[in-house]
Amino acid sequence: GDGFRARAEAVGIDGFVPRPIRPGRFDAEVGAAIALRRRLEEEQAVVRAASSRLAAVRDWSAYLVHDLNNPLTIISGTLQLIERDPLTERQRRALDDALSARRRLERLVRSFLDVERLAGGDSDAAAEAPVDLDALLAEVEGAVAGQARLSACDVRVERRTDRAVRGDAPLLARALINLTENAIRPT
Repeated sequence: GDGFRARAEAVGIDGFVPRPIRPGRFDAEVGAAIALRRRLEEEQAVVRAASSRLAAVRDWSAYLVHDLNNPLTIISGTLQLIERDPLTERQRRALDDALSARRRLERLVRSFLDVERLAGGDSDAAAEAPVDLDALLAEVEGAVAGQARLSACDVRVERRTDRAVRGDAPLLARALINLTENAIRPT
């Protein structure tokens, strides 16, 4: 009876027709088994399609990151060459702004890679450790200085050395920089 049916289903049998076989019940059991099999096949097709799309997105993102790194390398080299020459104050500010924008692009690329690693289940993508908040806030302040100057904003960071956190310092810095830059834009 029901005990045998439960054991049969536990080992993967889709349906069970007890004896004596009754034509109406047999048709119903077979129909239910066929419907279950079709539903499982449809769900598997949906999972395969989603996996295929996810693989395509990952391939595209890897291609995008690779293609972004190439012009960033050229921009970095060019800015370093310009930095060696004597510059007027105005040119120096423009160069500082260009360097700040380049650093922001590099952070965006790194953030994109971090998101990919975290989404892929890479447990090492976010390394938790003690974070020096003074150093972190100084990095944030320096990173947004160029954009703040362009937007005629004044960014001031109040530092308190008695506070400590645990986290991934580069990820925290990028998050705070992103928040600060988002706050600067509409001002």
